[in-house]
This record gives sequence, structure tokens and C-alpha cells, in this order.
Amino acid sequence: MVRRKSVLVLCSMWLPFFVVDAQITETDTLSWNMQLRVSGNFAFGNVERVLLANNVEVLHSFPSKNWVFKSAHQFRYGEVNDRKIDHQYVGNVYIYNKPFKKLYPFYLSLYETNFRLRIKSRVQNGLGVTWVPIKKKRHLLKISTALIYDVSKYDDEVVFNDLSLTSFKSIRPTLRIYGEHVMVTALKINYEFIDQISVSTQGNQRILAFIGLGYRLNTSISLQAKLQFSHEDITAADVKPDDWLMTYGISFAPFK
Repeated sequence: MVRRKSVLVLCSMWLPFFVVDAQITETDTLSWNMQLRVSGNFAFGNVERVLLANNVEVLHSFPSKNWVFKSAHQFRYGEVNDRKIDHQYVGNVYIYNKPFKKLYPFYLSLYETNFRLRIKSRVQNGLGVTWVPIKKKRHLLKISTALIYDVSKYDDEVVFNDLSLTSFKSIRPTLRIYGEHVMVTALKINYEFIDQISVSTQGNQRILAFIGLGYRLNTSISLQAKLQFSHEDITAADVKPDDWLMTYGISFAPFK
């Protein structure tokens, strides 16, 4: 166990930070872009705690600039006194068509596992469209709508907070709002709000939102902090529907 913890600590310390100020956006002009965020904290002694949170994003713009491929991956792991309390992976794939326009379509695919929420697997596929009402040097605002087919599988022994629920397959209309704003030369704020409802099941809503701050120390290095909120109406009976998560760390942008 000590050896495994040592490996986790070393991995968190030595993984590189390939990061742009906020999220990689599909309108970034570089043909290839990559972003890796790593944060975590460790405590040993009276309370033994290991918490890791990693985010990886890769984006490729094809030479014609008509198509953009983006892949985003999030990993979170938590352990207290040798007991696993969190283990989550979320992988997203996006394909955008002509994202430099004010209005453009996209395809998305998601795969998720979540130990704490008892989710064995969650798969989402869908089509949507994004509108960009504000696109300036210091300000960006995007509003997206999508129609997504969702299939969730939970641990076999789970008892849900809604005993009438019999199906975990649903079509979900989805709304997403994303913005980023440069407040002063070195300070940037970005935020995201996602709302999913279920067509087939009433009272089966999911919400994900975050607000983040980035402070640029120089052209390559910045400090970052993010506060995230998530909500799911349908959960295991012993799981709370609301979650808050605060992360902070340092980032490095090699493509500047």
C-alpha cells in the first residue's frame, strides 16, 4: 500500500502541465493543441489521504479548417485511510464543422465511470449546434444545444432514491453555456453551465457548472483555481444529489 501511494505521489509531482489559460476551444488557431492539468494533495500520519484530479485535452484542426477534432479526458481519485472514496473517469470526443463561424454544428460522444455514484458506465452520443454571440479579443460567449442519447449502467446492488425508475436509457435535450473574459491583462475568468433533462423520465435532471480563475505569471506559466458544482436527480439512495469540488494548481503552456 505504501509503495502504491508513493507511485501516486511521484506521478502527480512529475506529470507535465501542458495547459492553455482555460479550456482549449475549437477555434484555437494552432493545428495541434494539448492541455494537461494535474492537481492533488496528500496527507500521511493521523489521517492518510490521497486526492488526485487530472484533465487532458487534445485538439486537432485539419488543414482545410472545416473540421476540428477534440478529445477531453478527466480523471479523479480519492483515498482516505486506505479506503477508496472516489474514482471517476470521463472521456469526451467532439467533432466540429467550421467552428470559426458564428453558428456551427458538432457531434459529441461521452464515456463515464464513477465509483462514488455507483455508475459502472455511462455512454452519451448526440448532435448539436453552437451559437457564438460574443467573440472578441478579451471576451467569448458560446451557447450550445444538443439532442443526446444516454445509456447508464449502475452497480447491481444499487437501490435508487426513485423506486419507480425502471429504465436508464433516455433522450436528453442539453443546453450548454460557456464563457471566458479577460478582466485585466493577467487575470482571466471562465465559466460553464450544462443542463440535461430527460424526455422519458420526469424529474431526471442533471446539472454541471463551474467557474474558474487564471492568473498569468508570464507567457507560459499561470496559476489556476476552479469551483465546480454537479447535480443529479436520480442517484443511489445513500448518495447526495449535489456535489461541490474545488481545485487549484499551476499550469504551463508550451505552444505559446
